[in-house]
Amino acid sequence: MPEETSGASDTPVSSKPSGSGAWDKIPGILAALNPILLLAIGYFLNSGIERTKVAIEQTKVQIEENSAKLQDLKTAAETATIAVHDRVDKVKVISDFLNDLSGPDERRRSLAIEAIFIALPDEAARLVKVVEKFAAKRGDIAADNKDVAAAKDALATTRESLVADMFSVARPTRQATLSTLERGWTNDLPIVDLLIERAMSDVKSREATQWSKPTDDKSFQQLASIYNTVEFLSYFRAPVDQQQKSRIAAFLVAAAPNSSDTRLLSEKIKDRF
Repeated sequence: MPEETSGASDTPVSSKPSGSGAWDKIPGILAALNPILLLAIGYFLNSGIERTKVAIEQTKVQIEENSAKLQDLKTAAETATIAVHDRVDKVKVISDFLNDLSGPDERRRSLAIEAIFIALPDEAARLVKVVEKFAAKRGDIAADNKDVAAAKDALATTRESLVADMFSVARPTRQATLSTLERGWTNDLPIVDLLIERAMSDVKSREATQWSKPTDDKSFQQLASIYNTVEFLSYFRAPVDQQQKSRIAAFLVAAAPNSSDTRLLSEKIKDRF
């Protein structure tokens, strides 16, 4: 009689659950995905870093712009304050000599006029016009003519002093004089004639050295004074007289080789003359 069996299959039973093939693939898939994930993460991190850098640079630019604006405001405020003090000082100077200017003593009037011109060289040309207008309204023609003559003599002396200082070896003197000329002498033709005549002497000296680099105080003064004369002419009102214009234009051409800055400024303003 055949032997009874328990009904169990003789085929060995696997210990792995159904569908285990997919799990076997996961490590491989992850291994393949890791570089892509790293690249993606790196891209986003780098993008974030770059955006942060750009934001930082923009912030820096904004800070610099704000600082520049604040500096401009500070400079404007300081300039306005200096201008106010300057006007107050001028009023004080004129007030100190007012009694002498309006008094009967001719000598004291002349001295007062000359003293004011020395103290306020940037106002000298305008003050002469004031004296002339005042003289025209008074009845004492002889005395008024003497006042006008005294004012004109003081003006001529002031012109000569300013021209000499424009060609001083001392840099602060040159700078202060240039500032004075730019404030109060921008339509005074006689001083332009004097400046050009004096500057041409330095132009010839510089030309003789083939416009070489300055090596001593004198040659530095020549280079600077020629440029300063051109700078003053950039502020000067173009004269109506064509002969005057031509003289200024000829000087600008002669002075141009002095330096690159002189050439640029001469080219910029020459059409006005």
